[in-house]
Amino acid sequence: MLTISHIRRLAHRLSPNELFTTRNCLSFGSRAAVDKALSRLVKFGEITRIARGVFAKFTANKVVYSPFQVASVKARAFGKQIFIHGLAAAKELNISSSDNNEPTFATNGSTSSFRCQDTVIHLVSVSPRKTHLEDKAAGLLVRAMWHLGKTKCTPKIVDIATSSFQRSDREDLRQSTWLMPAW
Repeated sequence: MLTISHIRRLAHRLSPNELFTTRNCLSFGSRAAVDKALSRLVKFGEITRIARGVFAKFTANKVVYSPFQVASVKARAFGKQIFIHGLAAAKELNISSSDNNEPTFATNGSTSSFRCQDTVIHLVSVSPRKTHLEDKAAGLLVRAMWHLGKTKCTPKIVDIATSSFQRSDREDLRQSTWLMPAW
């Protein structure tokens, strides 16, 4: 019973839109006790299950969480980060018109996927070389180039992608040539 009290307190301290994970609660008791307490709190309507292992304080108005919010909370619980995937980076830089139907993010952790409400969120493992610049403009270009591949990545495409870069973005890119594909 003590575990459920700790989790209730945690949930009540959170703002209405803030998410928490099962891992945030593991200090309150054994894994079995935490899982049972979370299940009961969902059943009683005190918290809402957003995805496997991700919860929020129950609110009367239905809050819709973005896939990025859910994925980042879930990744952070495992000590990982998420980044914009190469396909989304290419679209953001106006060098690809392809659209991803399911939310996909790059991660410095393992490749995985999970269901969140009615969608499946994919986390795709990428090398540290591709995430070195994080989600800066130069980092987006690096991931977009890797995603497009050797045949589609032409000097014209790179010019289009870098046309909106500011001076600091161009400097980041110049200093990070070692991150570029060596085709």
